[in-house]
Amino acid sequence: GGPPGGGGGFGGGPPGGMGGGARPNEAFKNEPFWKPNWGRSEAEMYLQQVPEMTGVCRPSSKAGNYAISYKKIGGRIEHTAVEVEGMKYCMMDTMGIRQQFDDMNGVMEYLQVQKYSQWQP
Repeated sequence: GGPPGGGGGFGGGPPGGMGGGARPNEAFKNEPFWKPNWGRSEAEMYLQQVPEMTGVCRPSSKAGNYAISYKKIGGRIEHTAVEVEGMKYCMMDTMGIRQQFDDMNGVMEYLQVQKYSQWQP
């Protein structure tokens, strides 16, 4: 381990290679649509009450990855897996084509999902 690095900011050192400890942009974790304590069941419960095409980002059941949970037109809750690869967020689109994004906002925009804006619960 060793101690965590200083306050990273922009313009830190060069990005590490695969598995070099480099992390993608995690600024979304300061926003209310990031729900670190939500699983699939919490997402399905709370998203019943939001407008269609509103969603959250939450940890995936696969360690280190994420899921976007959102309410589709018609009211069904959809869960889209987002995998971290190096500095990118990757997801499969409906055609089975792998899309890559630099940050989680890009994933939300691609899915046309509005960010859930409540800090609570």
